[in-house]
Amino acid sequence: MLIVGVYRMKQGSADGRFLMWKVAAGAVSPHPFEGVGWQNVAGAYGMAQERYFASGTASPGEILVADAPEYVFNEYLQIAIAYGWGWSLLMIAVLIGAFVSAFRNGRYGIAGSVAACAVVMTASYPFQFPISILTIGAICIGAFIGRSELSEREFNINMEGRFPTATSKRHGYLPMRLLLIAISLGGTIFLTIDCKKFEQNVLFQTGLALHKSGQWAKSNGVMMDLLSHSSDPMPLNIIGKNYTELNMRDSAEHYLRRSTQRCPNRLYPHYLLMKLYLRQPADSTVARREAKILLSTKEKVSSPAVEQMRKEATKLMHN
Repeated sequence: MLIVGVYRMKQGSADGRFLMWKVAAGAVSPHPFEGVGWQNVAGAYGMAQERYFASGTASPGEILVADAPEYVFNEYLQIAIAYGWGWSLLMIAVLIGAFVSAFRNGRYGIAGSVAACAVVMTASYPFQFPISILTIGAICIGAFIGRSELSEREFNINMEGRFPTATSKRHGYLPMRLLLIAISLGGTIFLTIDCKKFEQNVLFQTGLALHKSGQWAKSNGVMMDLLSHSSDPMPLNIIGKNYTELNMRDSAEHYLRRSTQRCPNRLYPHYLLMKLYLRQPADSTVARREAKILLSTKEKVSSPAVEQMRKEATKLMHN
């Protein structure tokens, strides 16, 4: 009942996370072993979301909640996209090992902390912040460096002449414990250094400025570079507008179609397609189809820009 209540309270957010996890799992498939690199995760996610919505299997609810996230709200999937499934599974193994180690040694506070970290990593994005990476790493290392305490019964047996057996048992765990500590420390240092967010804004603003100044080919070069780092459909829109100005209609249509598939609840690419089809040689039938989509699609957030696009679509439909 608690789970259902929490879901109902934030249903839109929960549905958005479910969609992101489904799409993110598909984003791993093209690079399951080597990954794409941390700063290319958003770009890989955007491509995967295009493929998913182009397949026609998405539900109306998924179309409505689709967005262009910078991270996938699940660090296990984020690591899998960035570095491959192997590293994600290793991270899960370290977390399980840390929990078991702390719990067996009676360090229940540390065990609970490991469990809390594992849960937060399932539905949030702590690896976007170096302090969170360092904290999770320190908790795991703390779980492994706790001493293994022999029970009173084992201690008595040792004193009765079985000390070598108990000692070998205790030392048998030491190499594995040291290995897990080394993995945790190395992983923490690596992630703290490597997991830096790609600053998209400078590149996007540069491409946008080139577009507005009429340097459409140069603008496309900048926006093409941005696609590998961003899940946002706006670079696709700018590329489509650039090709429209260059009178390359097929290329403009291709990138604007990609934009409609990347985030199908966005109306702007349909508006750009409508305007594209009204250019000479005009194709009023296809332009009306896009106008109908503009008028019938439920927008995620209403705005004056949406109202203006719909006014133009209404005018076209009545001509």
